[in-house]
Amino acid sequence: MGNTPVTLGISTDHAAYKAGSTLSGTVYVSIQKAQTGGGMSQQTLNLELIGEEHAVIHHRTTEEHRTGSGSNDRVRRDQDHFENSTFSFFQVQVPLAYVETGQVARYEFPFSLTLPKTLPSSMKAQHQGQSYCEIRYRLKATLGTSSGLFSSPPHAEKLLSIMASPSPSSNGTQDPGLTSPREYVPVMGCCCCCSQGTMMLEASSNRSILAPAQTCQVDFCAKNLSKQKVKNVEVSLVQVLEWNVNGRNEKIRRTLDRRQMDAKTMPELAKARRHKRQEYFGAPEQQGLAGGSDQRHSVQLQAPVEALDSYAGRAVQVRHQILVTLKTKGCCSTNPQACLRCTIASGSELLAPKPSTSTSQDDPLAAPSAPPSYLDETTGSYSAPTTASVFVDEGADTPQAHATALPKDWEAQTASVVEIPMAQAILLGPAASVPSAPVEEKTFS
Repeated sequence: MGNTPVTLGISTDHAAYKAGSTLSGTVYVSIQKAQTGGGMSQQTLNLELIGEEHAVIHHRTTEEHRTGSGSNDRVRRDQDHFENSTFSFFQVQVPLAYVETGQVARYEFPFSLTLPKTLPSSMKAQHQGQSYCEIRYRLKATLGTSSGLFSSPPHAEKLLSIMASPSPSSNGTQDPGLTSPREYVPVMGCCCCCSQGTMMLEASSNRSILAPAQTCQVDFCAKNLSKQKVKNVEVSLVQVLEWNVNGRNEKIRRTLDRRQMDAKTMPELAKARRHKRQEYFGAPEQQGLAGGSDQRHSVQLQAPVEALDSYAGRAVQVRHQILVTLKTKGCCSTNPQACLRCTIASGSELLAPKPSTSTSQDDPLAAPSAPPSYLDETTGSYSAPTTASVFVDEGADTPQAHATALPKDWEAQTASVVEIPMAQAILLGPAASVPSAPVEEKTFS
């Protein structure tokens, strides 16, 4: 574990955990040289679990510099800039023990804690260039306090991967589903000042919350009351990942699943010979389109396994939408669209779907129009954070990675397991102070 005076290490029983489960591990302390500075031979060993949003936005500016007195004696240089933001949404800090550092020794301090059930899932996404955002969890052990302005106390860190857990109240609960109001959308042709009439569109989903790899049924009905031709109907599940740092913004829009239907198979979408003026929110009774006589269509959408959980944080937001779009012919014509704001959450498969009202059995939308690998619209990558243990030696300016395996001759004094009372040590906000859960005072010498 290194040749420096004091070295710390952390190990856990698993690399990934589910919110609400029990996390067990051990903090290792190796004192290879007695510490007597300042007359203090006892140091407090603190353990900290941090959940945080971390966002980085890379941008570039061009600067022009003169190299001489001539008008052409100029040179342009590109300057890279990185905007960073870190926000802790969860934090717990507890003292594990008081360690005697006045003699050479080795110690092991087992610990156990139950993770809160409300923690969001770990994630990491990278955009074009060097911009990225992540939701990460760090387990950090620190011995003592800093001995100087430019020095840090011995500490060790380990990254954890956590998957969100469903709410206990969702077990057996029926999902209310989603419904968009019926709208009559004015349609413009290639000439933006020329109205072509209106199109009616209405959509609903039997699920408002989806789990990864779960399907939902989307029902819709539409009618063309304009002279504009409809090419096809597109039903898609869209994910929008966005992060903001110091007024700058990065966004990754990704189509998770998509179905298309040729408008020729839907007679109600044939263009009208004549059109009448319609209000934007027209009444079906006035237009002769009673709800029972409308032709409804159904399609199945599936959230892929790699879909991110919906999340609304300070710097990072993940949104999901079900979109039903009438694709019209023409480069500048209106494409009426119905939007259903849904949620993707790990473990939400416990929710029962809303009973379907559709009577359609066979639908051309049953198969996707393109393989899932073709559905990405914005270059970006998603990944779960890798787990790693970092050991930091006293006096080091930057973290140094060491082997996670203990030395073959490792023999240490082992303390009893410390049960960390999570209820007394939860921090949900940057303004609150870091709470410390009281533990029985233990001194090892």
